[in-house]
Amino acid sequence: MDVSKMRSKDLFSLPGLKWAILFISAGILSPILLIYAIKGTLMPREHLIVYIIIPVASTLSLYGGERYLDLRRALWASNFISFPLVIDAFLRTLGAPPYSMSYTVVFLASLISGAMTSSLRARSLPFIISILILASEPSVNVFLSVLASFISFYLLRSIIGEIGHQFLGLRGFGVVRVLADLLLGESRELEEVLEGRCEKGRVSFDLLSLDGISILITDVHPGPFRFGSYDLPFRILEELDSLGYGSIFLRRACSHERDLPSRESVERLLMEISSCHQAHGCCIGKLVYERSDHFEVTAQRICDFIMFTVSGNPIRSFEDIPKNFEIILSRLLGMSTPIVDRHDSLLEEWYVRALPGTDLGEELTDVLLKAGRIAITSECYREVLVGFSRSNPGWRSVGRGGMRALSISLGGEIVTYLSIDSNNMVPELRDLLHLNSVEGTRLIVCTTDTHETLSTKLTYNALGSECGGDPDCLARMAEQIKDLVRESMRNMRSAEVRHCRGSLELPLLGEENLASLASLMRFSSIARRLLLISFLPQLLVLLILFFLF
Repeated sequence: MDVSKMRSKDLFSLPGLKWAILFISAGILSPILLIYAIKGTLMPREHLIVYIIIPVASTLSLYGGERYLDLRRALWASNFISFPLVIDAFLRTLGAPPYSMSYTVVFLASLISGAMTSSLRARSLPFIISILILASEPSVNVFLSVLASFISFYLLRSIIGEIGHQFLGLRGFGVVRVLADLLLGESRELEEVLEGRCEKGRVSFDLLSLDGISILITDVHPGPFRFGSYDLPFRILEELDSLGYGSIFLRRACSHERDLPSRESVERLLMEISSCHQAHGCCIGKLVYERSDHFEVTAQRICDFIMFTVSGNPIRSFEDIPKNFEIILSRLLGMSTPIVDRHDSLLEEWYVRALPGTDLGEELTDVLLKAGRIAITSECYREVLVGFSRSNPGWRSVGRGGMRALSISLGGEIVTYLSIDSNNMVPELRDLLHLNSVEGTRLIVCTTDTHETLSTKLTYNALGSECGGDPDCLARMAEQIKDLVRESMRNMRSAEVRHCRGSLELPLLGEENLASLASLMRFSSIARRLLLISFLPQLLVLLILFFLF
């Protein structure tokens, strides 16, 4: 993810449709006007027709060639292809022969159509342009320039194909098209490639049912890019909502190696969750809270397992807890120990991870063990009071899953699990939502770690970041969140505790494919260089000829 954030800075955004139309109109008119203004004559009719047809044909050929090639992008691609004609017109005023930039025009048409689409209509564009140019100016020099452009394009495609083969086994410009899919979120081709490369792993979930209200805990990770499980929290909540549940989503400790690579895999998980009908009665114990120098930990006995939550808020900027901690804790306590990563405190500039075997990892293990041993012996309740509330405030950092609060009252105590469909939280907001920040309950704040709210241009979008550090804005957000918690407490009713556990084999992204995707992002920095490659060879030749003769 650090690589993707760094490489996203290499991307450039193109202006809107109006600017694209303005530029393409200027690209058609400026060569005609330039020649007339300097030489006092109009361009020959056959050349004039070609200068008009090339941008129009480029737009029509590229538009709709791929899902992401809308009219705006097709027009801008056409602008890049046609721009050398403006240079060509200027060179004509200096005495250069017609179509001195034919190499660049055909090379750009080959590069853009070959890299951005696999459609036959778009692939025919460089041949159409070549025929138009040669028909209007049938000279040996123009023919050799066009031929050289095709040879150059073939060599470049071979080089990129060989380099790109190490990324997901793709050859040719397939790697560039998949990169476009990856960046623009239209990732069907990428998902098909990943499905074939991913190894299967065991995915599990726990569904705690409280008479129409539920908690879903799973060890699948959202993200990191806009494919597969990037919006998994919302998809699960949407599925449970359709079944009549008021639900919250809690993500277990894991990282991006446990991403699902395709929407098909997500659908299979959703089907398994919705068919989890073998719920059996069980009980819930009281909440145990422990704090160390760097962590806040809770533990709560639920049925035959202990559910932990971990906050790294004392560190101020803390990221994904490895799944290995669950394995270690389960072995030490002799039972299932899902750890919910609260993902509730992150700064843009830096973050810390706790890894097994490190000092920070040992501290986390110790405080988890301490809380877990107390939770095992706690009294367990089969009937509880439960309340639920939800809202979606429309904040930039909150996804479609919105904000959801679930309050549970047992043994004279109330605990509220607050799940916000966001990718982490600024620590200043988290400070206002501490354990005892809402009177009458112990508040456990979690975000879902969704990647729906992130993009290549917005790589940091933690809840509260839209406030820009304004304390009054953060206070208003916190109060709105607290109102949601209070609402869930007002909605309490008696409920019987039931539990269902499910698991299935699904392809998981894995560390190797994750590394390949991160490396693939490096290709995002080559766009400008490829465009320069198109211009430099012929401009260099023309400059040499100009100084020689």
